Amino acid sequence: MNPEANLAALGLTLPNPPAAAGSYVPTVRTGNLLYCAGTICMVGGQMTHTGQVGKEQTVQTANKSAEICALNALANIKAAVGSLDKVARIVFVSGFVNAVDVRGPNYDAVQALVVVTHGGKPVTVLEPQKRHFRIQQTDNSKAAISVGWSRDLFVAMGNPLGNGAWSMRIQYKPLVRYIWLGALVMALGGLTAATDRRYRIRVKAESSAAAAPPGPEPSYRSA
Repeated sequence: MNPEANLAALGLTLPNPPAAAGSYVPTVRTGNLLYCAGTICMVGGQMTHTGQVGKEQTVQTANKSAEICALNALANIKAAVGSLDKVARIVFVSGFVNAVDVRGPNYDAVQALVVVTHGGKPVTVLEPQKRHFRIQQTDNSKAAISVGWSRDLFVAMGNPLGNGAWSMRIQYKPLVRYIWLGALVMALGGLTAATDRRYRIRVKAESSAAAAPPGPEPSYRSA
């Protein structure tokens, strides 16, 4: 059963790919990898859901919005490669949820929910914030980080783009934790050098030479 038949079995059909707007490019292909970005809940040129989850939208309508985004992403993939049968696997998926505002002790913040999946399985949910400090009248981004031995995921909110959309900065840092392993190796190297027997013998010899009494003064005779 091909992917579109699986969708049909779930009562879903692929829509026409949303039309690109401005300088927006829905997909970019490099080698055997296809990158997709900026997929939103748009049908027939109109946004189906706007606003924040917890205010204008409920969890149920947010789930429907996510379904439309996923179908639009699949439609963009099909338009780029010709058939979903050519897709071997989905490597990485992230989703962004416009959630409710947060009020802190000295700041107001917009908080997003970033859903990260891998191979169709959930990996983590990150909650970055864009904070506005009331007294200082300054803005600051509170990044959300998912820590792991093999990688770190870093997400920070940028600036609002209008209509509830935000720019986001996402970084995937593989093996970044192993930077600390270099410091451990250096420490072990220093300890190994300090316990080398050759250094102890040399220090002992130098100490013995320093402790030896001076010899007799040389005598001189005049001719």
